[in-house]
Amino acid sequence: MFQDIQCPICGGRDFSELLNLGLSPAANNLIDNKEESVKAERFKLGLIFCNKCGYARLSEIVDPEKLFTNYTYLTSVSKETVSHFEEFSAKVIKELRRTTSRRFKIIDIGSNDGTLLKFFKIKNFEILGVEPSKNVSEMANRNGIPTINAFFTPDLANKIRNEFGLVDVLTMANVLTHVENPKDMLLNAKSLLVNKGIIVAEFYYFPKLMENLAFDQIYHEHISYFTLRNFIEMLRSIGLDTFDVELTGAQGGSLRVWICKKGERVIRTSVGKFLSNEGETDNIINNYYHFSRNVYKLRDEIVYFIKNQRAQGKTVAGYAASAKATTMINFCGLDSSSILFIADANPLKQEKYIPGTDIKVVSPNMINLLKPSIIIIFAWNLVSEIISYLTDKLDYKPSIYVFIPYLREIQLGDKK
Repeated sequence: MFQDIQCPICGGRDFSELLNLGLSPAANNLIDNKEESVKAERFKLGLIFCNKCGYARLSEIVDPEKLFTNYTYLTSVSKETVSHFEEFSAKVIKELRRTTSRRFKIIDIGSNDGTLLKFFKIKNFEILGVEPSKNVSEMANRNGIPTINAFFTPDLANKIRNEFGLVDVLTMANVLTHVENPKDMLLNAKSLLVNKGIIVAEFYYFPKLMENLAFDQIYHEHISYFTLRNFIEMLRSIGLDTFDVELTGAQGGSLRVWICKKGERVIRTSVGKFLSNEGETDNIINNYYHFSRNVYKLRDEIVYFIKNQRAQGKTVAGYAASAKATTMINFCGLDSSSILFIADANPLKQEKYIPGTDIKVVSPNMINLLKPSIIIIFAWNLVSEIISYLTDKLDYKPSIYVFIPYLREIQLGDKK
């Protein structure tokens, strides 16, 4: 069925379907006009996997120009994300200073508005961002974070090498999963490293995504879904080692993989321990079938819950117009008759519509004005931050629900 697809990790051509989420629009491309939003171009959304190494990827890959031109996601909007990047930077700096205390050079690929690089700038690093979204890269440059508006191609890597020089560290936070051939991106990164330089890559961890039933993390920007085992296999094929690994809380569970050129660093015990806990490829593939069945079951529970609440005369709104919301809403077939609006603190998203629907994104101020009975938090990975915000913001107490990893009610705190 998928014989024309070659695995970028093991080269195999034996792929099977893992999950089918139907047709869905570009998740982060919120649209100004309601009619245009409802008619937004849709693409097949689903996962397939390699039967040899377990690598999973989208069943259809969309032209990145359609995904990243009109981009509304900003890393600086979430306090929790900013704190995560501060911790990320501190660990990178500690690792570099194991060997020397000189001034370091760093490049961040997919640097967004420069949130991560800001912490390295404070520590007197020479910094450079690479960001394909024009509006976001312009924002970063205005904020004093030098950023190239481009995709990270071999030609760009050559240009950076000639004009910026080799670097001590190259970071990729939630980027490698966004490209059709992650090997190519890693080779570009490898070409920019000084001797004993490092790449630090962070991305959602597929076994954790499955454990969370987080089907809403599947959208067209997210092409690849890795286990640590097949990720290491990919690195080895291009002369790179994983010398350390950790599981972070980002995105509900992300791998942070520390990478060097082959033989340049001692491989730490964390790698072997993690692989042992992860299990063999055959066991992981067996979990794929359980995951798909449970996703369809959860979708039915979500649809029934919302219909039942509306039948009782309750009004339902959402909070956080995330890419996760686009996937969930389109997969569940929801519209403004189901969800009145979605509030979001990001000004780039307000007064736009969730792609593929007539559901409007509004300022959080609208919650107190319209007082919906129920609020669904779509950015479930930031639930603690959002609950704290809503506790301070709201002048009444609606029922708050989260759907991932299972449908449950969350209590607002008491104002101090």
